[in-house]
Amino acid sequence: INEELPNDLLEIDPKVEGKLWLSTDRNLVFKPKEHLASGISYSLVLHLDKLYQNLERDYKSYEFEVTTITPDFKISLNDLEFYDENWAYRFAKIETSDVSKFEEVKQIVAASQDGKGLSLDWSDNPETSTFFRFKIDSIERFTEQSQVQLKWNGESMKAKNEGETAFTIPRKDVF
Repeated sequence: INEELPNDLLEIDPKVEGKLWLSTDRNLVFKPKEHLASGISYSLVLHLDKLYQNLERDYKSYEFEVTTITPDFKISLNDLEFYDENWAYRFAKIETSDVSKFEEVKQIVAASQDGKGLSLDWSDNPETSTFFRFKIDSIERFTEQSQVQLKWNGESMKAKNEGETAFTIPRKDVF
């Protein structure tokens, strides 16, 4: 128990490097060396006859399949906030279905106001996570109301999710 076991006890296809051990007399743990790719099915064969003696023929191996989580995400917007009468910002977050790389996640979303690109501030996000915050910054208030378009496309993280939404920026003389 808690000692690393030989890797030939567990066959994985496609092949995955990692460590195998018994955490109790009934629990076998496999920890992959690296994160498993998303949306992939793995076939596994556990050779029980290499762990236990005198097993009946039907129990010498155990075959099963697992599939990793399919990449997906959702975007949530907080309330519109104002620096002053001329400028506004809006915090937002992206929650992913599985641990994702920050570099891939920040490519998902873009914002524009009346066709002009807006700055997205991604400060203080970890390199990998399932939760990422950003701020849509430098939203200008005009004498007439305007629109901010938020578009997303999950291609960078191999997610099929894409879409857009818009929200209204009130004109300067509206509280």
